[in-house]
Amino acid sequence: MNRCILFTLLLIPLAVFAREPNGSLGLIQSPHNGRPALALQGESFMVELQEEATLQLRSEKRTIPLDVTWSVGSGGNVTGTCRVPSDAAPGPYTLEAATVTSTDQNIRSVYLYDAFPEDYRIAHVPGESVSAERLQRALATAGESGAAFALITAPLANTKDPELLEAISTVLDESPLPAFLCPQQNSSDDDPYAALFGTRSFAFQFGRDGYLGFNAPGAPNRAALTDAPAAQHRLRRFIRPARWSIGFTQHYDAAMDMRSQLTLFVDDPLDVLIAGDVRAGHETIPWGSTALIATAGNDVQLIEVSEQGVNEIRPQ
Repeated sequence: MNRCILFTLLLIPLAVFAREPNGSLGLIQSPHNGRPALALQGESFMVELQEEATLQLRSEKRTIPLDVTWSVGSGGNVTGTCRVPSDAAPGPYTLEAATVTSTDQNIRSVYLYDAFPEDYRIAHVPGESVSAERLQRALATAGESGAAFALITAPLANTKDPELLEAISTVLDESPLPAFLCPQQNSSDDDPYAALFGTRSFAFQFGRDGYLGFNAPGAPNRAALTDAPAAQHRLRRFIRPARWSIGFTQHYDAAMDMRSQLTLFVDDPLDVLIAGDVRAGHETIPWGSTALIATAGNDVQLIEVSEQGVNEIRPQ
């Protein structure tokens, strides 16, 4: 069974530094090491920048100039569609940007493939807390498992601690596989997390499957993200159509905002929701037909995705 594409690790020279000096996102807003772009040779991926720039992909062996088509983005940013040359080698790349006045680079922000596998594994990294050391161990375990990528839903303890977030970003710079970071639900958008990793809700596609990571506030925190259901609706449309539509979040319970429940589980229900933490007594989703995969503890959870479905791999 072809479980995943096995990458040859492309080492990043030690002299390369990404982001702003304090670790926050700079000219390149996305993709980044906590939300990388996954693209096929000869096809395209999307970027968001503060302004138009000359872009290139770089590995230890090759630098690849990118042909970019720009359009107006949100919040004063611009978005670009980047065409990948058909002869670009599979593997992880640094995305580099340059304008007349500034440069920027995001390490391990783009992963290229010659084909997406039909059957593969996901490594889900949940837990009650996260530290840089624990995340490094979990990603090493995920890489050894043969997983295609990791979904990290462990809560970012002490999220307002920028040093912790910078340490986590450094670990992601060295991740052996693509990693997608989805934080805990109770954070507001004015803390250091947004500066280092951007918005908390996003979507991506992996072959025929679509993934939607979201941060939906529960009943006591509904005012924290007033546009969350609208953003989730846009992201749900982005991953349609898909063989399997798979949501992932740090926390789920039935007290979650009702509009989010309707958007994700009733109007156009996700096939599966992967949650890092589920409130006791809420082990099923009472809205629609979405299956719930949840876990307890700090162990890496492996999930098999195939034509037959999306299923947790139980330890023998």
